[in-house]
Amino acid sequence: MKKTILVTGASGTLGGSVCKKFVESGHQVIGTGRSVGPPVQQMEFHQLDLTKEEEVQKFFRSLQKKYDGLDAAVLLAGGFALGGLSTTGEHELQTMYQLNFLTAYHVARQAFTWMKDTGGGNIIFTGAKPAIEKGGEPVLAYALSKGQLFHLSKLLNESGGEHNIVSSVIVPSIIDTPSNRSAMPNASYSEWVSPENIAEHITYLLSDNATTLREPVFKVYGGA
Repeated sequence: MKKTILVTGASGTLGGSVCKKFVESGHQVIGTGRSVGPPVQQMEFHQLDLTKEEEVQKFFRSLQKKYDGLDAAVLLAGGFALGGLSTTGEHELQTMYQLNFLTAYHVARQAFTWMKDTGGGNIIFTGAKPAIEKGGEPVLAYALSKGQLFHLSKLLNESGGEHNIVSSVIVPSIIDTPSNRSAMPNASYSEWVSPENIAEHITYLLSDNATTLREPVFKVYGGA
């Protein structure tokens, strides 16, 4: 069945793979990104700053005039930064909080409210391995900001069940992207997770086979 799916961070490497997979599956895909132009031509794309609440609210008002409902929101927008306790101050915390938590919160809030009125849907957050496993101190601000998404997902599930809304978290380890290869040229890329593989898992979460899942957390770690 054709679904209407919103993908944030659509202009990134992972976002492009996810949008491509959805389009190939016959879904209506709406993407947002900071850059100009969609990763796949057969989709709708909006240049948007998700850290700005009023901008996100205006964007959703325009979507509600155009579409009867939203079946899924896949929240891939975010950022990464190195830095442990000794080098992580308020500025670093605020930057990661805005990029990883606020962008997701602003969109999830609007999507959840809309889904409550239209029969339900799926909200998928992008977590991070350092947020729930050992080894998060060297990426302290990143890990803390990503960790908040697990709590938000749990809270949405607590009140979303009666409205047929399921919130999930997909948790990649190191994603095999050109930027990561450039940053870690001596790493073993074969142990990393490909964007296409993550896209497959996200697609499964939105399939009819996953309708019995509740509060799912998918750890897509590969060998990393």
